[in-house]
Amino acid sequence: MVRSQIYNYLYEQISRQELKPGDRLPTEKELAKKFKTNLSNAHLAMKALEKQELIERHRRIGSFVKNSVARNKPSKKYLGDQVHPLIHVVASSKPVSIHWNEHSLLILEKTLNDNGFKVTFHKYPDSREDLSLIMGSSRQEAIVPGWIVFMHNTQPEKNILLENCDLLMNYPGEIFEISCGRHSESRIPCHVITTDPFAEGMLAAEYLVSKSCSSAAFCYSKRILESPEFSSNWWLSQRLDGIKLLLSHHDINLELLPEWCDTNNMSDLIPEQTLKYVLKNKKQAVLIAMTDGMAARIIDHLNEKNLLPGIDYSIISFDNDPAFREYNLTTISPRPLMPGEILSDIIIKNKVENKGIKQSLRITPEIIERTSVIA
Repeated sequence: MVRSQIYNYLYEQISRQELKPGDRLPTEKELAKKFKTNLSNAHLAMKALEKQELIERHRRIGSFVKNSVARNKPSKKYLGDQVHPLIHVVASSKPVSIHWNEHSLLILEKTLNDNGFKVTFHKYPDSREDLSLIMGSSRQEAIVPGWIVFMHNTQPEKNILLENCDLLMNYPGEIFEISCGRHSESRIPCHVITTDPFAEGMLAAEYLVSKSCSSAAFCYSKRILESPEFSSNWWLSQRLDGIKLLLSHHDINLELLPEWCDTNNMSDLIPEQTLKYVLKNKKQAVLIAMTDGMAARIIDHLNEKNLLPGIDYSIISFDNDPAFREYNLTTISPRPLMPGEILSDIIIKNKVENKGIKQSLRITPEIIERTSVIA
């Protein structure tokens, strides 16, 4: 991080007695210009030196070396760690899309620990009071305010942030949101790392074009896609829009089959349109399921009619959800490690340089081909 470089630069000068007690140090503005960074990094590096009693700072006069390194005998590793923010991870334990969180958390924690950062975990808050406690503990860093990472899975969890934007807005450290399963709200004042459902739909359609498909059918739950009570409807409609756009440029017919329920209850499930489509198109039938879970239910139902994936029809879906690994689905998804990898890189290299700008990064999806691959 740049603030560590500034700190170590001054530390080495004091250690080698190139700067002796009483000598004036460069101003924060001069240091920021020299290291091509903002004033905040220069300020935090100077504050770290001051806390170790190596320098003293006087308003309107300047900063001066107070003690030599030999006299204080500080631990350089300890000092270096102090200018890293403590990373507070607030992660959901809800089962919805939890595989995204777990993969991201594993790589995030390991990479940050390997680079001298400390990671601490918090239970996802249920109220404003709980959120205030987390942010209060993050503020109490001796030198650098902690950075907070929110990883949520449900709309109620997201609502906690939406309803308390004032707390987030006034927080002095950086705040990140990893959002891999629902719409990222621009109202939340934080940096966002998210998947790209529209690009996922485009990639699925591009895959069908590469396989010379003449038609396809999108299987979905009308209750989810068209009901405002479901936060995932935006996500799924973006996938459908991406599919529609690209297929329209290649004159590939897309049928919509909104007859699938959004639960595992098969007792009231009679997908006549889907069955009719598969029987009509025979081996040329291509089904696009809105999630891996729905693809699994479609396969289970058609198996009862002695129709097998990869033989009597083809199917493609989204999410690469490990809960449905045994179905060997061809699926569209970013690599699960990518959110954690991207955030680790941002934190370690201190790519948050401008306090007034919130970054929004979309993760590129890829195709994972398995035995349900289109022939």
